[in-house]
Amino acid sequence: MKRLIKTLLITFLIIFSNCTQLEKAKETAIIKDVVMSYNRKLIDAAKTGDLELLRDIASEDVVRRLYFWIAAWSDSGVYMEAELKDIKYKSVDISRQTAKVLTLEKWVYDYRSIKNNQIVLPPSHLLYEMEYVLQKNKDNKNNNWIITEINIKSETQEGQR
Repeated sequence: MKRLIKTLLITFLIIFSNCTQLEKAKETAIIKDVVMSYNRKLIDAAKTGDLELLRDIASEDVVRRLYFWIAAWSDSGVYMEAELKDIKYKSVDISRQTAKVLTLEKWVYDYRSIKNNQIVLPPSHLLYEMEYVLQKNKDNKNNNWIITEINIKSETQEGQR
């Protein structure tokens, strides 16, 4: 009888552990998707000035900071044309309702005239190490992850290290 109980307990622990790992893998995939979606929407927002695109995946504070950045360029008569060439996820750490994501990102961008679409600043090829902080959005019925903070850990011109 003791052996049966011990076997059942070990089986339960293995099943529970596998379920926990599957749940963590699912959350990690969702979080990576939010970061990727943010970058795609950032490209569109920088080009069009439409920050509404980001409101479902970024906090008001993140959107407000982007507004000032995009508005400053727009006031100068230019917009950013960008392309995310590559993104690698160094780590995704989830702790309850918070996640921290470290990425390595390759970007190419230039700035163009709003009036005639001509390049006014030549293309830049940059490598970034980024940190994204996300929170589970409890106010949302879907309990989605929201980016609440973005930090540039390092920025280097491609080819320079």
